[in-house]
Amino acid sequence: MPDAARPRETRAVAFEITTKTLSFRQLCRHSGVHGRTARRMIDLGLIEHVAEGDPREGPWRPEAAAQLARADRLRRDLALNIQGAVLAAELLVRIERLERRLGRYESP
Repeated sequence: MPDAARPRETRAVAFEITTKTLSFRQLCRHSGVHGRTARRMIDLGLIEHVAEGDPREGPWRPEAAAQLARADRLRRDLALNIQGAVLAAELLVRIERLERRLGRYESP
């Protein structure tokens, strides 16, 4: 069956992380993103590591797994390349922050 005719798999990422930081392996496992794809997204600046050292090795905050999962979902569902998915994910985060700030000034 050609790829275009094959139904796309969707997955929801819902998990609770009890650690304060994640290793690269944990980051990939929790986000459901392949290691090679995660490295490319990290290299493009999608997520930032928490401590000094190799920025590709981490550690990362638990929220980084959700950011990776979102970018991967955008890549897959909208047929974006990795660069486009990272840009879209970053713009969505920025929109969410701006909406929260705007919500402080709006009356209920």
